Amino acid sequence: MKKILLLMCLGLLACDQISTTPNQDAQTIRYVKDQRTGLCFAYNYVSGSAYGGGGEVLTHVPCTPEVEKLIK
Repeated sequence: MKKILLLMCLGLLACDQISTTPNQDAQTIRYVKDQRTGLCFAYNYVSGSAYGGGGEVLTHVPCTPEVEKLIK
């Protein structure tokens, strides 16, 4: 289920009208960890999508060693 949500969010990034490469999109993703719960999240801002306006995207991701490394 979580993988599906992440893929859907990434799919929305692909619909962006601004022509960016996947590498540029990936570099704008920020990872954060909630200190109260220990849960990790991926955060991104999508601007000017094909479906109107942009917005913030926040999704829960597993706290894998790779994600923990990106948080630091």
